[in-house]
Amino acid sequence: MMANDGKYLSLLENVSDSVTIRSWDGRIIEANPAACQLLGYNHDELCVKNFMDLIAPECHDRLNSIRETLMRTGFVDYETFFIRKDGSKFQGEARCVVIQDQDVVMCISRDVSKRKQIMLELNEFEEKYRLIVETANEGIVVADDVQQINYVNQKTVDLLGYEVDEIVGLNIMELVYKDDLLDYDKRVENRKRNIAERFERRFIHKNGSVRWMIVSVTPLQDNGKFIGSFAMLTDITDIKLAEVALRDSEEKYRLVVESAAEAIFILDNNGIVVDVNNKLLEISNLERGDVVGQNFTVSLPKFGIDAEDAFEKFIGSIQGKKFIKNRFWTALVKGRQLNFISHASKLIRDGEIKGMSIILEDVTERLDIESRLRDSLKEKERLLLEKDVLLKEIHHRVKNNLQIISSLLNLQSVNIVNEHDKKIFLDSKSRIKSMAIVHEQLYQSEDLSRIDIENYIKRLADSLFNSYNVNPLIRFNLDVENVKFGVNTAIPLGLMINEFLTNSLKHAFPCIYKGQVSLTNFPPVLSKNATIMGDYCQINLNLSTEDGKYILVISDNGVGLPRDLDYRNTSTLGFQLINSLVNQLDGIITLDRTRGTEFRIEFQGS
Repeated sequence: MMANDGKYLSLLENVSDSVTIRSWDGRIIEANPAACQLLGYNHDELCVKNFMDLIAPECHDRLNSIRETLMRTGFVDYETFFIRKDGSKFQGEARCVVIQDQDVVMCISRDVSKRKQIMLELNEFEEKYRLIVETANEGIVVADDVQQINYVNQKTVDLLGYEVDEIVGLNIMELVYKDDLLDYDKRVENRKRNIAERFERRFIHKNGSVRWMIVSVTPLQDNGKFIGSFAMLTDITDIKLAEVALRDSEEKYRLVVESAAEAIFILDNNGIVVDVNNKLLEISNLERGDVVGQNFTVSLPKFGIDAEDAFEKFIGSIQGKKFIKNRFWTALVKGRQLNFISHASKLIRDGEIKGMSIILEDVTERLDIESRLRDSLKEKERLLLEKDVLLKEIHHRVKNNLQIISSLLNLQSVNIVNEHDKKIFLDSKSRIKSMAIVHEQLYQSEDLSRIDIENYIKRLADSLFNSYNVNPLIRFNLDVENVKFGVNTAIPLGLMINEFLTNSLKHAFPCIYKGQVSLTNFPPVLSKNATIMGDYCQINLNLSTEDGKYILVISDNGVGLPRDLDYRNTSTLGFQLINSLVNQLDGIITLDRTRGTEFRIEFQGS
């Protein structure tokens, strides 16, 4: 028999996997050292065992099926749970082969418990990462090595108007505006050389409209081989349209430019600085008079930038020789090296180039983060760090976009004469502000998933008191437990509080606005330990927990709601929004008219 062959036994001893030889009735005839070590028996103990003794009882039902396959095909692969001598179980995979000339079965098995656990953890981690990608506020596109799209997230679907199955399978160039395809092949070649890039592109919406995007693309490699691209799409269509509209009004231009988060400067066709925004002065530590009216190259040597090279490229762009829309800059500012990407646009009037507008985007922090990400690509922590970077970027961009919307509302309200319409704009601005504060706090916080609700409510109330120029006789009393909420709770909760406070400030105390009362050094928001003095008109907000639920109580001692008002069925936008937000939080709302107005909302937060 083979079990007695010296060469055969020597071969078994050198195999790292567990190998047993058994008869058709399951009796183990021979076993190698790896099998003894795996199962915890010595050789003599193992060779008197039946194979059934080594299989967990709950797996015995499958053995007949496995035996039938083995008899029919001569081999079988399967997974099962084995039992060691000490009674412990482990998950293993096995291959059994019939040795025809010996009429015995050889089984090769190995412990795959650790591998199964690792796969389980990877699947769980992949699911968490997928949720982050699907809820991202920027479009995400993954393409293969021939630029065929393999994956898009929901934001990409929203940006371009197609369904997922309409986009997946397309070549990226099929979605790009035809005039922007001139350097397409060059961009692809850069990715094959493992060069990450950031540039602007126009995409075609399903309805035929053009959408401007900033594309941040990173090559994907496998063992040094280019296998595809990972791209993030940021919609800048509104910014591009705003650039056209700004030429019609200097005042509109000034408001938008000064509210921008990036440094901006305008040059005439000779390179003379026509205007700059405050952000550029803040970054450069220069005065407006040091810059405006001077050639833009005058100040460049102070920041370690080659003035001659910069002016040569500017003239080439103006004269149409080679227009450089986007360029990377490194500058020494206040003793620190900063990195910028310049986004240039020609200023054309009556068919002639009148100058150039340049937006300087500070990418120092982003490049630093990207560098750290690249350095840690081989580590498991890469995905966690990337998640934090993406979330910070998302919250930062959402906050900036909300601020731009708020600025545009301010701009539009200047031309509104009707007071009722102005109030509508003011209410809309406060609602936008309530959402912007959430994203601003999350962006500034170390914890990207939770927000300190007490600090948030204080900032929200302070903003409302300033916006509505509240009479100092009205006091706001805040009593909030130490609670932190996720963004899915904080935003609807903040919008709801905004509506309640706005309603109290506008309607609860009409009598005090008949005359003007002046008090000095009056803080609009008091802490929960502050003393309430005199007969001030009061608005109270309490947030507590009770039996696993959150209880929000907002009240005032004002004139109260009209008796015939059904707040659950009203045409006013405020109460419609409140009822919708309560439903969004799976909450219950009740009203007490006993003393002024008191709303109580019970909800499950997250």
